[in-house]
Amino acid sequence: MIVPEKQTDVRKMYACIAKHANTYALAFDLQDLMKINQISFQAGDTALQKAVARITEVANTDMPLFRIGNDEFVLLTGYPPTKQEIARSLLEKVLSKNEETFFYQGKEIPLSLHGTMEILPTSNGAGEDFISSIQKALLSCKVKS
Repeated sequence: MIVPEKQTDVRKMYACIAKHANTYALAFDLQDLMKINQISFQAGDTALQKAVARITEVANTDMPLFRIGNDEFVLLTGYPPTKQEIARSLLEKVLSKNEETFFYQGKEIPLSLHGTMEILPTSNGAGEDFISSIQKALLSCKVKS
């Protein structure tokens, strides 16, 4: 289930995050979206759709996917800390497709994602704290690559 950023009441997203407390969230950031948008904004939209398809391809149907930024997504796995290897496997399956290409108006465009995993905090619904920590984690994994 994908919950588009512009169509979601933020309170619903925070409630969903609270419901998944103490489980793994996978966070993804589309690499080079600005560069793709220089080709055209439609190419950028296609890249976003392809990124979502890669993530949902490995996710179970009961795992909510949120767009939390311009090119950032979070998948709530529901896996507790004892299932780290399963969560990591999902992350690795998505990232294994890095550099695969898609075509836009006859042009072949490589598509890659940065990715990380975090445990959702157990708190009183402080979803904005989680979003902030995910964005920091994504920034950290961008710097490493």
